[in-house]
Amino acid sequence: MADTLTEEKLSELAEALAVDKNLPKLGLKLGFKKNKVDMYLGINNRNDSFDGTSNMLFDWKKKTPRINRIPDLKKALIASDLIDFAEDFFPEEGSSVPAQSGHLTPGLLPPTEDFDDMLVTVAKRVHKDSEIDTLGKQLGFTPEDTHRYIATNNKTQNVTYVGTLQMLRDWRNRQTNSTERGALKTALEQSGQMRLADDLFP
Repeated sequence: MADTLTEEKLSELAEALAVDKNLPKLGLKLGFKKNKVDMYLGINNRNDSFDGTSNMLFDWKKKTPRINRIPDLKKALIASDLIDFAEDFFPEEGSSVPAQSGHLTPGLLPPTEDFDDMLVTVAKRVHKDSEIDTLGKQLGFTPEDTHRYIATNNKTQNVTYVGTLQMLRDWRNRQTNSTERGALKTALEQSGQMRLADDLFP
């Protein structure tokens, strides 16, 4: 459902935000007192991790009515100058598929959310730096760009896939709905990710 904020999605957001400089502002916008926000940030600093960010988001989720979670969180992200995160994690609903339809009508494009889920899967499974480098090349990125995305993965103590996912989403922004799936499949195959390509495009 569109109004469901899953634990997985919240964990991914916490991982993506990590220790962003706008976290204090986000904490306040989510309704926490300054001393509580400072406590969460202190956990990040002590553990050199984003555990505090994760705790903050999950504590906020517990006290927020389910129906308000996504709109309130999106609004707080935008108000905290974290617009990219709001757009990446909570894109506007596409209108290409009728809301009442649970399956695709021939000729209609698949929902964009489905393809974003594919990108998340790719980011999680292509985790070695050398594999990311090869995939980046097939997607048309320069070595310098790819290395920047890899560096984003490694910017906290815990290695993440945030940079890889950003690379895939940046690539997607240059594609069209009608070509993105075929282009991704080709890039995966040409970068040696045959099994992943088969899993995503059976």
